[in-house]
Amino acid sequence: HMGNFSGCCVNSDKNQILTYANDGKIKIWDLFSSEYLRTIDAHEGAIRSLKYIRQKNIYISASFDNTVKIWLADTFECCKTIPHIAPNEITISKDGRLFCVSSHQSDKKKCLFIYNAVSYDLVNQIPILEENIYNFTFSDDNLKIYIITSRWIENIGNDIFSVKCWNINDKKYISSFDYPLCYDLQYCYNSKKLITTENGTTKIWNIENNECIYSQKTSIRNFYNATESPDGKTII
Repeated sequence: HMGNFSGCCVNSDKNQILTYANDGKIKIWDLFSSEYLRTIDAHEGAIRSLKYIRQKNIYISASFDNTVKIWLADTFECCKTIPHIAPNEITISKDGRLFCVSSHQSDKKKCLFIYNAVSYDLVNQIPILEENIYNFTFSDDNLKIYIITSRWIENIGNDIFSVKCWNINDKKYISSFDYPLCYDLQYCYNSKKLITTENGTTKIWNIENNECIYSQKTSIRNFYNATESPDGKTII
């Protein structure tokens, strides 16, 4: 890649790993041999996120060229381009029926846009207003979305992080709890708990009462992500 490397996306069905960067290109590699396979000239601006929807066999990419694109996984043909101002991160629902894109349109206009992964129609838009959006995840029933946000508190001279829950259908704010520092958020579909991570610490939360039921600190400071194993028995 030319320019800063942004991230990667794994397709275990095809044993491929896809990398994306600020040069607007997607590069495809063999997952096991690391052999370079091909390059896709995907966007005219920096690519911010790339996700694979296994149930639909499609990729979704978001770029600072103000587009979200849908790609057929077998041929990497672009089958849909969605105009979208300043798209940033993408997350996919467990069943692959919905995907959500965050948008940082300005300092005072930050939103989540939820799309149907079959028709690509906009389902709903949730305004987050002046708070920064860090990460978000769907509940198992696709009725709620959990979001990490932060806001600057002048009298303490620092950001306060919050985990907030919204109803997707009516955009109703449901609940939240403040969190000193939080980088990543995952919904555990088997146990129906939330996992949060910060500098070297993983916490598991009861979503019914926002109570922390488990906390584990590691010796690794730069540790930012955790997820649930497919059988729900292990946190990775």
